[in-house]
Amino acid sequence: MAQALLYRAFLRVMARDYLGVIEPATQALHLSRRLSFALMEHSASFFLAAARRGQAAATELLPEMLNAARQWWATGSVECQGYVLTLIAETCLDADQANDGLSFVAEAKTLLEVTDERWAEAELYRVEGMLLLALPERRIAEAEACLRKAMTVAREHAALLLELRAAVDLARLLDELGRAEERKALVEAVYGRFDEGFDCVDLRAARAILTPVGSAT
Repeated sequence: MAQALLYRAFLRVMARDYLGVIEPATQALHLSRRLSFALMEHSASFFLAAARRGQAAATELLPEMLNAARQWWATGSVECQGYVLTLIAETCLDADQANDGLSFVAEAKTLLEVTDERWAEAELYRVEGMLLLALPERRIAEAEACLRKAMTVAREHAALLLELRAAVDLARLLDELGRAEERKALVEAVYGRFDEGFDCVDLRAARAILTPVGSAT
C-alpha cells in the first residue's frame, strides 16, 4: 500500500499536479512511519516538499528537499537519484541560484553515466537549458541546444509529455529571439499528438502559445 501511494504521488509530481501529490504522499508518510519503512518515509517527505513549489519560497523549499533527499539516499537506495537532483536543480532556478542548479545538473549527469537510469534524461537537459538562460551572462546558444536535445531524447524515449514541456520552454525562447512562427510550428507538432490530458498544466501552457491573444481556448 505504501509503495502504491508513493507511485501515485510520484506520477503527480511528474505531471506537475502538485495539489494531487498531497493526499497520497501524506498517507504514504504516515503509513511508512507507523511501519518503520525509512526509504518510503523519506521519499514521501521529498515529494511533499517538491509539491510546495509555487506555494512556498524556493529558498525555503531547497533545504527541505535536500534534507529529505539525503535521508532517502542514506537508506542505500540509488533509484530516482538523477530525477530527484533534477527537481532540486529546477527549484534552484526558482530561487535565482542558477550556478547551484547547474552543479546539481552536473551531479545528475555523472549519476546517469554510472547507473544508466535514463527515463528522466529529457528533463535533465531541459532544466539545464533553463538554468543556462538564468545565468547573468545568459548562454542562449547553449540553452537552445539543451532544450532541443531534451526534445530529441524525450522523443526517443516516447515520453510525449516531457517532449511537450521542452518544446514549450524552447518556444518561449524562440519568441524572445523574434522567431514566433518557428515556435508555433514547434509546439503544434508535439501538441497535435495528444488525445487526452488537455487540462494538465503542460498542455494548457502549450495551448496558450498556440491560441492567439483574445481567441477562445
